[in-house]
Amino acid sequence: MSQPTNNEFSQHLNDDEASNHEDASDTGAAPKQQQQVIPQTTAISNIKLLILKKEEYDIWAMEMEHYLEYIDNDVWKVIQNGNSNKRISTGKDGVIRILPPVTTAEIQAVEKERKAKNILLMAIPKEHMRRFHGMDDAKEIWEAIRTRFGGNANSKKMQKAVFKQQFEAFTISSSEGLEKGYDRFQQLLSQLEAHGAEVSTEDANHKFLRSLPPAWSNLAMTMRTKPDVDTLSIDDLYNNLRVFEQEIQGASKTSSSAQNVAFVSQSKSSTNKFLNVEKRLIEKTLVNSRFIKTNDFKGVPHPLSGDYTPKPQEEIDESLYVYGKKGIPRRA
Repeated sequence: MSQPTNNEFSQHLNDDEASNHEDASDTGAAPKQQQQVIPQTTAISNIKLLILKKEEYDIWAMEMEHYLEYIDNDVWKVIQNGNSNKRISTGKDGVIRILPPVTTAEIQAVEKERKAKNILLMAIPKEHMRRFHGMDDAKEIWEAIRTRFGGNANSKKMQKAVFKQQFEAFTISSSEGLEKGYDRFQQLLSQLEAHGAEVSTEDANHKFLRSLPPAWSNLAMTMRTKPDVDTLSIDDLYNNLRVFEQEIQGASKTSSSAQNVAFVSQSKSSTNKFLNVEKRLIEKTLVNSRFIKTNDFKGVPHPLSGDYTPKPQEEIDESLYVYGKKGIPRRA
């Protein structure tokens, strides 16, 4: 057997050293930073599920569509179009049965539909859960919810009339404030739009200015006369009003304090006037008339009218009186 030469041995040694040097260099190098991948479920879990409320189906349906498209567009497609990969069979008794999924596409479609069904069932009121729980098809549940809460043509027509009446009678109280009143007005506009009764920008702006509390009357009148109020968006109008909110609130508090002071002062004045009138009426009563001082007779004085008792040196003229049977004196 041939032995390796010195040159071959030296070359092999040099190669091993170079390899060890590269490993050492790699070991000492700073590790590469790996990009952290945030699972999609973490972002989705922070989104609040939309619960259906009575008389608000149209708004809920639009919001639910955006919600489902955001978390998983395939889930929304299953609700819209149904599960086309579902395998069914009809037995001899005519009963339709759903066959278990076999292929990968069928398994994924079943998972998507199950997810869609669970979301819809969690979004409806609890008192209606029993009615929709037995349905297996997500598309069927969606259509059943629309039939139950969306109403028919007559009910939608009545709701449209109700929203129009609410728009005409809309007002904002002083305790409610500008922000809460604006949010309520925006919700009413959305409901009108969903029922096919969209309000024009001009009508919405003028109605909102008329519905402001009395403290805003001067400012609202000024803004209604501006030429751009008919084309200004309702959001821009609200933002313009917010600039004057603190000033209006301060003026309202000052006016309220002045009214309270005037009321207290008026109350005190009215009370004093009443007491003076009452005193004059008391002095003129028949009860006190017999205590008035006269030239020929001194009666027992009223406690508040002074001391009018006869003085010791004064004597009563007995010739002025005639005594009757019982000894009671009377004037002659």
